[in-house]
Amino acid sequence: MSTVPEAVAAAAYGMRVVAVSVVTNLALPDREAGGEQTDGGHVCRAAAAAADGVWSMIGAMLRCA
Repeated sequence: MSTVPEAVAAAAYGMRVVAVSVVTNLALPDREAGGEQTDGGHVCRAAAAAADGVWSMIGAMLRCA
């Protein structure tokens, strides 16, 4: 998923924009990714593992605003 269209639209309306993204899987064929199959569960686990760090970054940005 991309945040670029939303950021461009917001900037066009004069809004200040910041984005935080989490990469939850690689766009590689499964055979090149160590043989592991990527599924929805894998993506959800990767996102959950990153959640605390993302919330920490958002909190830091809000304190600086």
